[in-house]
Amino acid sequence: MNKDIMKAVGFGKMVEMVEHGFCPFCNEPISKDGFKDELSKREYKISGLCQKCQDETFKEGKMDKKYLCNQCNKEVSEDEIMPPGDICCDCVDANQELREMMSERNDI
Repeated sequence: MNKDIMKAVGFGKMVEMVEHGFCPFCNEPISKDGFKDELSKREYKISGLCQKCQDETFKEGKMDKKYLCNQCNKEVSEDEIMPPGDICCDCVDANQELREMMSERNDI
């Protein structure tokens, strides 16, 4: 983790928590021998998360949840859906292009 970048984008408090031995999600003290495997230890070095928060964040199925776009009915992942209106990124882009075209027509 690059501390300067994290601080510059507003995560200074979380960086300080990790530096002082606390999990940035649950605020609990980190036990260095509380990790279940090498992968968890590596993740701690990246994110500073304790084992409990890693388990919760990366639990099976959590990142696989699918959503339906309310405009095109395409099945998309959580990071591809845009509130409000719950439409996918493709539809957001298409709507923006349509608005720009309509705006150009009205300017003529």
